Amino acid sequence: VIKDCRALFSGFDRVRIIVYLRRQDDWIDSFFNQQLKDGFSIPEPHEIAAPKNYLMYARNLQLWAKHFGKENIIVRIFGNLKEGNVVRDFCEVIGVDSRLLEFPEKDKDSANTKLSAASVQIMRSAIDLDLRPETMGKLIERYGGRAICAPSMREVPLTESPEIVAFGEDLLA
Repeated sequence: VIKDCRALFSGFDRVRIIVYLRRQDDWIDSFFNQQLKDGFSIPEPHEIAAPKNYLMYARNLQLWAKHFGKENIIVRIFGNLKEGNVVRDFCEVIGVDSRLLEFPEKDKDSANTKLSAASVQIMRSAIDLDLRPETMGKLIERYGGRAICAPSMREVPLTESPEIVAFGEDLLA
């Protein structure tokens, strides 16, 4: 994949790779939390080979450096983002004024909030029992949580997103 990526950018004089790393324990916590919010069960220990490979930072960075040059690898720490925002941080790295961009207002329903320990247990049980979303929502609320749909799981009718339809049509043209 890295070799293919390098070939894709072979026409450019200089390509820099910007990678965001977070502490491995934080990454694991975030990954499994997101898996549950998206309706997947937490994998068994023998099923975590793929996520484990992501966490071998030194090895992975060496592979990228082999194809792009060590001097072209920019490592950023996910916990030290400009204004706590990965897009603003990325803009700073590439020299773009992020004040020129529009950012959506964050609200409690769209924020990527972490599940509480109790919510994790409820979600795991609900997934294992294959409960319907309405039933799962009632369980979460019964035990003091707030049932919301993760933004990544919301379905938006195409009729409400003409720009997505146009993008798809351009892509297929």
